[in-house]
Amino acid sequence: MMRIVEDTCGTHDFLLTPCSREMYRILYGQENHPSCLTNIAESLDRWKVGIDSIPTTFNIFMNVPVHPDGTLSVAAPRSKAGDRVQFEALIDMVVALTACASENTNDGSLKPIDYRVLPAS
Repeated sequence: MMRIVEDTCGTHDFLLTPCSREMYRILYGQENHPSCLTNIAESLDRWKVGIDSIPTTFNIFMNVPVHPDGTLSVAAPRSKAGDRVQFEALIDMVVALTACASENTNDGSLKPIDYRVLPAS
């Protein structure tokens, strides 16, 4: 459906599902914390994509090492300012983007992201 044209970072994640309000409540005791799942669901609502239809996401720049005992951890991103990933859509599609809202997975800081959607050439 998409092809990666350029990737200057090389560390991304397909293992973790989008974080949810339930995750923040269970793991951190935080009620109504912003979450990727809620952001994606709200973005896709106008296309009638229900929250239960949202699959595991491609977590760009997220660093999730798999340890020798099989456990996972969320480590500070390896990306640096100016890193980018460029995709080429091979079919028409709807894509939702969200920036991680967890202070725990962003090395203690939250920063804006920049993205561009370019017309087909």
